Amino acid sequence: MVAVRKRNVKMFTFVFLLITITSFVLNYKHQVTITTWDIKQLIIQFSEQFRKLIKYPRRPCSCTTCVSERGRSLWFDQRFNQTMQPFLTSRDALIPEDSYRWWLKLQGEKSPKNINDTLKELFGIIPGDGDPLQERDIFTCRRCAVVGNSGNLRQSQYGHDIDSHDFVLRMNRAPTAGFESDVGSKTTHHFVYPESYKEMAENVSMIVIPFKTLDLRWIVTALTTGTINFTYVPVPRKIKVKKEKILIYNPAFIKYVYENWLQHHGRYPSTGLLSLVFALHVCDEVNVYGFGADSRGHWHHYWENNPSAGAFRQTVSPQFLCSLKSLQNEEIPTDDAGGTIHFHCQSWRLSAFLLGTLVLFCLKGKQRKTLNNLPRLQTLELYLPPLQSL
Repeated sequence: MVAVRKRNVKMFTFVFLLITITSFVLNYKHQVTITTWDIKQLIIQFSEQFRKLIKYPRRPCSCTTCVSERGRSLWFDQRFNQTMQPFLTSRDALIPEDSYRWWLKLQGEKSPKNINDTLKELFGIIPGDGDPLQERDIFTCRRCAVVGNSGNLRQSQYGHDIDSHDFVLRMNRAPTAGFESDVGSKTTHHFVYPESYKEMAENVSMIVIPFKTLDLRWIVTALTTGTINFTYVPVPRKIKVKKEKILIYNPAFIKYVYENWLQHHGRYPSTGLLSLVFALHVCDEVNVYGFGADSRGHWHHYWENNPSAGAFRQTVSPQFLCSLKSLQNEEIPTDDAGGTIHFHCQSWRLSAFLLGTLVLFCLKGKQRKTLNNLPRLQTLELYLPPLQSL
């Protein structure tokens, strides 16, 4: 008898709470409604509200503005494909046939090994998953810094700003020792291909960008027999990287970057562009440093002492910079300002706000401090050559 009475009390309490919560929800809608205590009507109204909640589009992250949020720029929406997977993993190592044929032509590899056998052997050695960048959900706000290698980072004093991000992505042979005040000291992920490999700290994830089947074979042998020591230049026989820290850039994603972001210009995307678009897909906020020429129009690496050498003029994807330049005349609404940002470029140095898209405006000289007077938005710093050279 006592048990029945307790069960009735629990049932009554549950119904009372359900009615109270439903009434509260219905009363705090934008349109004022009259609360009714008719149980049948309450259930109908509650069901309608629940269906609306399910249909309401979820934001892709918990940030104020999410980089992958659509509807802010037609230019961005036409290029960004959220379904593309940046990684190859042990659970998803399939490369579509058209992507494979395109990728195979990038470096004209003769008599390549069977790709399926190569990937099977590779993922028998490395797990290929479990990295924090692969575990994205709507409750996170992951801030990423993509750090290029441009000489314009010299004397920039961006080191502390770069290190404040959750993830710091670097590429190729970029050093940090001796340049900490300008480029920071933190690295969480490092993009390489066999010919650009450098030793890295044991807590850094190595993202390998394969441009040919031999690059994938190299990873296998570099972790086992050490038989491959030459591609078109000498490469290390062995590498000291934890197997669980090795990630594989998806060749199909390279094709996607080439087609959607480069619009079929050039042969294939640069490492810098591949890193940037990769970040747009795995991060919620993105800040980019060290791309393009310095204030004198020189293209060189920040660790080099010969700024006029033009060391990597062809690696910065000028076609992509031209695409960004095409945004100058757009007017894109901002959440914080409640208006629009206009673009009036008069100098060589461009900066950009990342409002879930790429928005450009121009600065003269080194007036980065003027950003403090603008709305608090995610920033995308892009250092470009003189506009007349684009």
